[in-house]
Amino acid sequence: MRRAETWVALTICLAPLLLGFSLPGAVERMCARGNRLYAAGKYEQAEEAYADALKSRPGNATLNYNRGAALYQMQQFDAAAQAFSAAMADAPADLQQDLHYNLGNTSYRMKRAEQAIEQYKQALRLDPEDADAKYNLEMALKKQEQQQNDEQNQDQQNQDQNQDEQDQNQQNQDQQNQDEQQGNEDQQDQQTPEPQQGQDEQDMQSTKEGDEQEMTPEQAAQLLRALGFEDAQLQRIVRQRPTQPSREVEQDW
Repeated sequence: MRRAETWVALTICLAPLLLGFSLPGAVERMCARGNRLYAAGKYEQAEEAYADALKSRPGNATLNYNRGAALYQMQQFDAAAQAFSAAMADAPADLQQDLHYNLGNTSYRMKRAEQAIEQYKQALRLDPEDADAKYNLEMALKKQEQQQNDEQNQDQQNQDQNQDEQDQNQQNQDQQNQDEQQGNEDQQDQQTPEPQQGQDEQDMQSTKEGDEQEMTPEQAAQLLRALGFEDAQLQRIVRQRPTQPSREVEQDW
């Protein structure tokens, strides 16, 4: 049987060439039993039958091939690839082409597009007319391109994310530095003593107070007339601008 599986999405097929051969005794019976179980879809039991036969004939290409086919159907692709690789060492030329094909399938299922491509190429070197290998090679090449694009997109996303994180960290650092600088300025303002007033400032303050209390001549004259004082000497006293209020003048008033 050249192809035992058809994939709905990718139509990549397995090529389990279940080989029956004439060996005397138990090994032949175990191999024949494994083939029957495989045909019935009982892949786990078939794999056990092939494995039991391999105990008597370790390294046998046919038994390793059939065991790999059963493991493949069980979706144990890594173990299946090991079995196919073990079969390659002693496989005849006509079996090697199927082994490369199936190694391509297992690699593809394990998302190892580059390895799958190489195995399909090896299968086509042995049989350039293998249409399934050609189709699967094309699918593997497309998968490889998709994986490369996905990796590039992921790398770009990681770079963008790293840049965003760096920008955010820089903004946080700038804000922290600004807050610290503002805090230091506020602390300095709190610690800076108020300037002491000098004598000139005190004099100016006193003068200002005196200006606020000073009366114009007209006001003074009006007030004196109201009080009945017309004495010019008293008016001159009132018009003076003492640096400090005179208690005597206030008492006179």
